Amino acid sequence: MKNICRFQLTHALAAMALVWPGLVAAQTDKSPAVSKQQNSQNQEANVTADGGHFNFYNQTPWFANSGIREQLQLNDKQYNQLNGDYQKSWSDYDNGIRNLDRGLTEEQRQERMNELSNGFQKSFNPALDKSFATAAARQRYNQLNTQYRGYGAFNDPALQQELNLTDVQKKQLQTYDRDWNRKLRKWGPDYADDRETVARELAESRRAASTHINTVLTPEQQMRWKELHGQPYEFTPDIYFPGGSTKTTTLKPVLK
Repeated sequence: MKNICRFQLTHALAAMALVWPGLVAAQTDKSPAVSKQQNSQNQEANVTADGGHFNFYNQTPWFANSGIREQLQLNDKQYNQLNGDYQKSWSDYDNGIRNLDRGLTEEQRQERMNELSNGFQKSFNPALDKSFATAAARQRYNQLNTQYRGYGAFNDPALQQELNLTDVQKKQLQTYDRDWNRKLRKWGPDYADDRETVARELAESRRAASTHINTVLTPEQQMRWKELHGQPYEFTPDIYFPGGSTKTTTLKPVLK
């Protein structure tokens, strides 16, 4: 009888993890420690599903972070609804990632990843429009999502059109984006063992990105980019590599 009860409890918890990943993640954050092996597996999931390209969108959404939820003024009910819609869009995106041809070159893989990412955004946008109580909160989501994606935000056709980017500018930003992805691929597994170094290098890279972007954009484009980008937020490594942090860093990786 005890074994049967234990079996039922285990499966009940597994079901809760599927329905409320944000709730389960919140409980996990309270654990005093996470094994290095488990951390490493969590980080490797970001980079192996598509044959080596960093995956920005995980089953746990980037806006599950408590600080970001506060920025977006999301209560539990709003978050759970938004997370449910996120999971639906993410499922199609994840299938696309898993079915990528491993024979693709890095440039081809980058292009296909951009297509999948843009498709995910298009699918998820209707849920965003109905989930936020105010236009200001919806706008803040767009700004934070832009900051989170870094150079990858410039692969969005809508943003390219908004800034009126030239083909030369697109290529320059794509070159920076590929380098950014290489670093993220390296930092993912490293974060399980050396969080401080990864946090420092991530902060440095995000600061450098501000300079790189401004060297590519014209003064007029820079002004519009600043509006779309909004007030900089401190994106810490645990947002990119969920499950790999048990403490908060004071470093401030800012992409202006």
